[in-house]
Amino acid sequence: MDAAHWNTSIFQSKTLLALMDYTRVYGQMLNCKKIILCYPSSQNRKSIVLRFTDEKFFLQKVYAAFMNLAGNTSSEFKNNIMSFVFRIKCLL
Repeated sequence: MDAAHWNTSIFQSKTLLALMDYTRVYGQMLNCKKIILCYPSSQNRKSIVLRFTDEKFFLQKVYAAFMNLAGNTSSEFKNNIMSFVFRIKCLL
């Protein structure tokens, strides 16, 4: 989970270099079929995808999934966690 990007645009130009490193180094080292970056959020957000068209990259897509950490009750928080788990399952 990357808390450094709390409530900001995930795929900004300053983070693209780090994303390329994740894809190139960790993706190949771990023989990944998918890369899913998990981010905290204060609201419900849909998962997004960054597509690379350069053939130098190990994978052509990097996914970002968001977990809503807000909630007024323990029940809301639990529902937010379950929703996050469901979104990750859908990306897999």
